[in-house]
Amino acid sequence: MKKIILYFLFLSFFSLHSCKEKKKGNPEITVEELKSHISFLASDEMKGRGTGTLEGKKSASYIRDKFKSLNLKLLYENGFQHFDVTNSLKLISGKNSLNFEKNNGILEKDFYPISFSKNGTLKSEVVFCGYGLDVNEDSVVWNDYENINVKGKIAMILRGEPEVKEYSDILFNFSSERSKALTAKDKGAKGVIFVSGEKFEKKDKLKEFYFDKSSSDAGILIVQMTRNLANKILKNESVEDLEKFCSENKKPKNFATSSNVEISVGMEQNIVKTQNVVALLEGADENLKNEFIVIGGHYDHLGMGGEGSGSRKPDTIAIHNGADDNASGIASILEIAEKFANQEEKPKRSIIFIAFGAEEIGLIGSKFFVKNPPVDLKKINAMINLDMIGCLDTMTKDLTVGGIGTAKEWNILLDKYSKDNYFNLQKMESGYGPSDHASFFLEDISVLYFFTGVHDKYHTPADDIEIINFDGLKHVANLAFEISNDILRNDKKINFIATEIAKSETRRHNLKVKLSIVPDFSGIEKNGMRVDAVVKGGTAEKYGLLKGDIIISMEDKKINNIHDYMNRLKTFKVGDRITIEVMRNEKKMTFILDL
Repeated sequence: MKKIILYFLFLSFFSLHSCKEKKKGNPEITVEELKSHISFLASDEMKGRGTGTLEGKKSASYIRDKFKSLNLKLLYENGFQHFDVTNSLKLISGKNSLNFEKNNGILEKDFYPISFSKNGTLKSEVVFCGYGLDVNEDSVVWNDYENINVKGKIAMILRGEPEVKEYSDILFNFSSERSKALTAKDKGAKGVIFVSGEKFEKKDKLKEFYFDKSSSDAGILIVQMTRNLANKILKNESVEDLEKFCSENKKPKNFATSSNVEISVGMEQNIVKTQNVVALLEGADENLKNEFIVIGGHYDHLGMGGEGSGSRKPDTIAIHNGADDNASGIASILEIAEKFANQEEKPKRSIIFIAFGAEEIGLIGSKFFVKNPPVDLKKINAMINLDMIGCLDTMTKDLTVGGIGTAKEWNILLDKYSKDNYFNLQKMESGYGPSDHASFFLEDISVLYFFTGVHDKYHTPADDIEIINFDGLKHVANLAFEISNDILRNDKKINFIATEIAKSETRRHNLKVKLSIVPDFSGIEKNGMRVDAVVKGGTAEKYGLLKGDIIISMEDKKINNIHDYMNRLKTFKVGDRITIEVMRNEKKMTFILDL
C-alpha cells in the first residue's frame, strides 16, 4: 500500500510539474515559436488578414489568446479595443444609371461610377474638355477650359495627359482623376465623365472600381465610360481622334456636344468593425508601475490585394500573406511578451503590448489608441514598434532603427546591446515615419522603430514564410527585448526629444511650396483636412497654425480631404500670399500666409 501511495504521489507531482511547465512555456525567444506564430498568421487560411474581415478577427483572437495564456491583463473589452473603419464601397442596387437619347448604358459594361463621386442624379449637357487640365507654370500653359462654359454641366475628360514630351513632367503632376475632378468642380461643372483614349487604354476597358480610402466625396457626380459609348455622345467626333489631335497639335480642344445625359449614382460605404489587441503586464515597483512603455506592431495586411489595396501588383487578385509585413513583428511581440511574463523578477514599470489593426489603411488603429488610451498618455515613457523585421540580409545584416533622436538614451542602449556586432545598424534620427510609431511620436512620446528593409516581395502575394530569416528575426526580437528590459528597470525616465518630422513635402509630392505640416493621412475627417503636427520653424508655425486645426479652405476654395489639400498646394508657388481657413475648437479662423 505504501508503494502504491508513493507511486501516486510521484504521478501527482510529475503531473503538476508538467502542467506548470506547459503553462510557463519556453521563456526564451526561439526560432521554433517564431515560426509557429508566423505559420498561423501568414497562412492561406488567414487570407491576408484584411481589415474588417473574418480572418482579421481570427488573427486578432489568436493574438489575444496568446496574451491570455501568459496571464497578462486583457484591457478594454477582453483584450479588444474596437473601432469602425470604412474599408470599401458598394453600389446600391437600382441607383446607378446613365441614359441619353435612346441609349441606356449598361452598368459595369458601358459605365461605372468613380468611388469618390457623390450620390445623386444629374441631367445636363455634356461638354468635351480635353484632358481637364488648367496648368500655368514653368512656361507650360495648358487650359482645357479656355473659352468654354461648363457651369452646371457635365465635363467629359480624357484620362492621363497629352503625349507632349516637353510638357509631360509638369502635366503629369495634375493628371490624377481626383485633381481633374477638383478642377472641373472649380470651373462650375456638376458632373464628370472620364473616358480612356486609345493610347491610354487600347482595349477600351473600364478601370476597375476601387475605394481610395477617403471617407469624403468630391462633391460632384463622377463616372467612367467606354469610348464606344462616349463616341455616341460626341456624335461627329471620336475619342480616338481627339486624343490624337491634342498630342499632335500640342494644344487643347474643347466643345459643347449638344448631347444631354442623365447620370444617377448610388453608393454606400461598407463600415466594418475591427480592433486593436491590447494587454498589460503590471510592473512590480509601487511607484514606477504607473509608468508604461508600449511594445507594438500591426497585425493587419492587404487581404486579397487588388486595385487600391496598396498591393504592388494591383492587377493580381491573390492572398497577400504578409509574412514579413507584419506577421514577423507580431510573432516577435508575442515572444517578447512571453519572455517578460516568465521572468522571476518583474520589471519596475508596466508594459502595454499591442497589436494594431488598420495600419495598412492609414495607421488608423494606432491613432485610435492614442486618442482613446487606457492610461494617461503622459505616463507612457516610450513606444517600441516592430514592423517588417523578418528579412534581415544574411550578408549585410543591415538593421534600420528609427527614432533614435527622440531620446538621448536610445544611442547608448543600442550600442550597449548590439555590442556583439551582429547587426550593421542604420540609425535614423526622426521619430516620424510610415508606421504606427508615428502616432505616438506626434503625441510627444519617445519612439524606437525596428525595420529590416523593403524587398521585392513587399506588398505582393510572394511575402510568404519562405522569405523569413528566422535566425535574424530572433536576434532583432532579442535586441528589442534587452532595450525594453533596460528602460523598464531603470529608475530614470525616458524623456522625449522632438526631432524633424519629415523630409520635405516638396520632395514627396513634387510641390514647389510646403506648409510644413503633417496632414492626417487616415482621411477620417469628412469636412476638411486635419493637421496632425506642425513642423517647428516652418511656415505653418510661423503664421500660427496649430496641431488639431482642420483646414477647410485655401484661397476660398474648399478643402474636404487630404486629396483636395495636396491638389490645391500644387497650384501655388514660392512668393504667393494665400488665405487659409481652419476650424479650431468649432471656431472658424482665417490666416494669411506668405509661401
